[in-house]
Amino acid sequence: MNIQEERFIQQLIATNAHLSQQIASLTAQVTALTELVARQNEQLHKNSKNSSKPPSSDGLKKTKTRSLRKSTEKKPGAQKNHKETGLKLPHKPDELIDCEPNECLHCPNAQLCTSKVKESRYEIDLKTVVMVRQYRQIMRTCKQHSDIVLTGEFPVGITGTKQYGNGVKAMAVALTSDGVVSIERTHNLLSAVSGLSISTGSIYKMNHEFDTGLTDVVENIRLALLQKTTPVHCDESGARTAGRLVWVHNVSDTDFTYQTVSWKRGT
Repeated sequence: MNIQEERFIQQLIATNAHLSQQIASLTAQVTALTELVARQNEQLHKNSKNSSKPPSSDGLKKTKTRSLRKSTEKKPGAQKNHKETGLKLPHKPDELIDCEPNECLHCPNAQLCTSKVKESRYEIDLKTVVMVRQYRQIMRTCKQHSDIVLTGEFPVGITGTKQYGNGVKAMAVALTSDGVVSIERTHNLLSAVSGLSISTGSIYKMNHEFDTGLTDVVENIRLALLQKTTPVHCDESGARTAGRLVWVHNVSDTDFTYQTVSWKRGT
């Protein structure tokens, strides 16, 4: 072996050693990154069902509940020999419509013919009626008491020249509170159904007045739960409002339920 061949072999050995070090370093990095990704995936998929994390930490990413009902061979709908609870009339008909034969519609002798009802069918419908009440404050000059001027009083709650009644307020509060409809959509619904262009500001004010009127009731519920000697249920749940996650705190028993909302986990 000459000197050139010996130098070539030494360079080849050195290159192989350098490549082996690089391979070992890259293998260690791949192993470390694989372990890191595995830990992050495990942490990402943890929830209250597969770890010790509380249900409130799930936020709006609730796990889908699987039904415990077992499939049967019964067809959808009412079963044979079931007790009928079909559509019932709420009261006697408000309107009577006779469906005459087409041949009798313009016949001058139609009233001379004998007739009877072959079959009756009923339609239950809903009609929205806007009612306007006018309250007039009357002034009288009393002749019995030396022409003294007497003035009538408006009913309690009639404070403005024009205002919405309790029926409109109840519908607005029911939609936004119990129906969980936004103020903007409540405005659209009431305007479309009733023809009244109720502003979003008015709807907000109606809800605020209703909330203020319940202050004493809510406080009495809170005090009643504080005085309970039997166990009460306490819980918190995440909810989304105004684009943010808030926390609804609940304290309840078989008689009362008290809830508060906090921007933070709170207590």
